Amino acid sequence: MKKRILSPRKDQEKGTLGVTGWIVCLIFVVYTLILLMPYIYALFSSVSDYKEYYMSIFPFPKDGLKLSNYVDAWQNLKHEGTGIFEMIINSLWFAGGSALLGVFLSTCGAYVCAKYQFRGRKFLYWFALITMMIPIVGSMPSNLKFISAMGVYNSRAYIFVTASTIGATFIIMYSCFQNVDWAYAESAFMDGAGHFTVFFKIMLPQVISPMTALILSDFILFWADVESSLIYYPELPTLATGLYHFRSFVITAEGMRRYPAYFAAILLCVIPTVTLFSIFQKKLMDIQLSGGLKG
Repeated sequence: MKKRILSPRKDQEKGTLGVTGWIVCLIFVVYTLILLMPYIYALFSSVSDYKEYYMSIFPFPKDGLKLSNYVDAWQNLKHEGTGIFEMIINSLWFAGGSALLGVFLSTCGAYVCAKYQFRGRKFLYWFALITMMIPIVGSMPSNLKFISAMGVYNSRAYIFVTASTIGATFIIMYSCFQNVDWAYAESAFMDGAGHFTVFFKIMLPQVISPMTALILSDFILFWADVESSLIYYPELPTLATGLYHFRSFVITAEGMRRYPAYFAAILLCVIPTVTLFSIFQKKLMDIQLSGGLKG
């Protein structure tokens, strides 16, 4: 009588992980808890009294949830007369505008360099790689001088002058367009389509997935950027700027009792980015180019 040997696929269908599988699963569970711990700590701190916050290592609201901390954070998250609503508008303008404009311009440049033959295209590609190696601190003085000379210091027009066109986004989109078959464009040209029609209606829709991922990642990065706000447009504070100044207040002896409100302010500021990540997490995780003609 022959013994029945189960294939790995049938073992998986039965749901048997094995010892190695359970160990790996346990490691990931512990790792997930470690990543979630700061957020759990911030959540409990935001609904605790200041006495509960200082009297225990891990704050826990024993006498009910102190939701008044969120009201306190909403009312006092401001800077030099700029309220929270105006800071939200500034954050959306600088974060959203910089992300959309930067990715779009980088995509346009990457498309031209990847699909058109002209002198200097390789130089632009290598120039983009080299600029990625320059530290941000090293380019900050020249950026500040350039922005002042262009007249966009402390101006909403800052995003139009500083939109990134050569950098990591350019390199990523260049690689994406390299993988798009040019036969699509040739067919469109034969039907009488122009260069703009080919780009916007044929080529651009095929890289919309990586573009979306890059826009979202840049938005999250710019949303939490406090250095640019403090240096380039200090009179147009964002939520990150307000949170920075709120922290400078709570670490003083006068504002020590406001630490729970400070954690509430942190959670209020991360709501937009967490929401966007939850909605578009598949786009962020799946930035591979799909489809196309195969030779």
